[in-house]
Amino acid sequence: MARGKMKSLSEISAALRHTVPASDLSTLIHLAFRLPAGSLEARREGDVIVLSARDKTIRFALQGMEEHVLGLCESRGHSGLRRIRWSVA
Repeated sequence: MARGKMKSLSEISAALRHTVPASDLSTLIHLAFRLPAGSLEARREGDVIVLSARDKTIRFALQGMEEHVLGLCESRGHSGLRRIRWSVA
C-alpha cells in the first residue's frame, strides 16, 4: 500500500465534526467540568465567551484553564472563539 494514500483519523473525522450542531455553551462547560446545574452561565459575544459564575470558587477553579475551555468549545463546533472574559453575576 502506498504511504501517501492513507488519511489520518483527524482528516477522516473532520468531515463528521461539522455535521453535528454546536451545543449550548453553558451545558457544554457544565458537563465537561462536572459543575452543578445553574452554577455557571456562558454566552457568546462575537469571538469572546463571557462566563459568569454564581460561586466564586468555580471562577477560581476555572481561571487559568481558559485555553482548555476554548479548545473544548472549538472541538464541539463553536469556531472562531479567541478569548474568555469573566463577568460579575
